Amino acid sequence: ESASEHMATSVEQDVAPSLPARIRRARRWLSVATTVSGLAPFVVAFAVYLVAWEVMDPGTTGDEPHYLLVAESIAFDGDVDLRNDYASRERTLRVVNIFPLSPNLHAAEYRDSGELRPLHGVGLPALLAPGVGLGGLTGARLVMVVIAALLALQLYRLLADLGFRRRYRIVAWIAVAFCLPVLPFTS
Repeated sequence: ESASEHMATSVEQDVAPSLPARIRRARRWLSVATTVSGLAPFVVAFAVYLVAWEVMDPGTTGDEPHYLLVAESIAFDGDVDLRNDYASRERTLRVVNIFPLSPNLHAAEYRDSGELRPLHGVGLPALLAPGVGLGGLTGARLVMVVIAALLALQLYRLLADLGFRRRYRIVAWIAVAFCLPVLPFTS
């Protein structure tokens, strides 16, 4: 074999990746593709829920203002004493569109301590507190949209784990993730 043929063969061997290297590269690409396709239900649900929120432009009604006021107290005071929150026009209007807001049926004095404590659980307000702290009502609603989109993703994964074929999994996911009451209550 001539020197030029030998040199061409050695260059091809140096440039062309070995089979194990090609397999590793293919696995990395498949891993990225799997991750991206695995997040598709979250992205789709998040987009739909954001559009629904923008179109519906919901007001704060029912128990929601009280949950938001608890979230505000957690975010800004680091406590769940609502006396100053219900009394402050500025604080109340930061998270709800109603003032004055009556604490009746939603908060009560705690053991003659002078503190006004919520009668509802504080789990949801604790989740909403960072959003309220960063963006008031809009921040809280964005957190709710993210939570709803994560729930939609988990539903899709559950349907996959249960062995639903892709077509049926997508139909079932759409039927649940974008129906009443999920869609209007995501924000």
